[in-house]
Amino acid sequence: MLDRRPRILCSRKCSSVASVFIFLCGLLVVLAGCGIPSWFYVYDTSGTDYLWTISSNSDEDTLTVSLEFTSSAETSLAKIDDSSPAPSLMFFYIIDDSDSIVDYSSDIISQFSTTYKRKGSGSSLRHASDGSVLTYSTGSVDYKLFPFMYQVIGEDSAIATAPDYLLNKLDAGQTKEALKGTLALDQYNIGDETRAIYLYTGNSADDEELLSKLPRFNGEDFLYAVSQVTSPSTTPADYDRITSSSDELYVHVFVAFNVTPSQSGDSFNNIFWSSLKYAGRIKLTPSS
Repeated sequence: MLDRRPRILCSRKCSSVASVFIFLCGLLVVLAGCGIPSWFYVYDTSGTDYLWTISSNSDEDTLTVSLEFTSSAETSLAKIDDSSPAPSLMFFYIIDDSDSIVDYSSDIISQFSTTYKRKGSGSSLRHASDGSVLTYSTGSVDYKLFPFMYQVIGEDSAIATAPDYLLNKLDAGQTKEALKGTLALDQYNIGDETRAIYLYTGNSADDEELLSKLPRFNGEDFLYAVSQVTSPSTTPADYDRITSSSDELYVHVFVAFNVTPSQSGDSFNNIFWSSLKYAGRIKLTPSS
């Protein structure tokens, strides 16, 4: 009697190979129908695909932030449709009674990458019930990052959302390759209860276009003295870390750029965030 076991084994191997082949063919059909994902992606390595330039004035009431893409980012930039507002800049803040936040700024930056940037396929901002978009906790202390809102003069304030956020390439003087904006604190007048921050295009607040006011996360302007914060029975969420007896307050500003598909002409389908960048501080408390 002939031993047929080798032939049975061969039949099983052939059947297995055929199944794998059919699966791969089916997968290719699905990918062809859905479209193979195309990503917008640029590298964070300093000077590779984009550069930040940040400056401030000696009065600590103005910050200018400039983003410029290098030629090596051209392939990704070409995926953005001309009618799309992307790329856009989003500004965030932390209020502190210290002029330095070096003790926790790097942790905030790292947490932002983990939460929103991730590995190139990021997500839109998520607002917690207290208005913050990110919390870094040491276990005993929570450091929270708050988003600026935007308010066109004469209109109500609004939450900044993708793909426009606060400053984008469709704003005056902006391009797909370069974005620039100036945050400027309004002039203080004796008797003022709050102070406002405004966003302008270009290098200064003197001769550039006013885009909007940048209110706090709740749509209100900034309290500028510790005495204003500690006197109410309920402390605002973005001021709850203020415990110093000093009467100086600072807005520490962070910035990141975002690219989110919004037009049918956009040939990418991921949400991209740059790393969060510390831009500097604006002193809320007037000198006199």
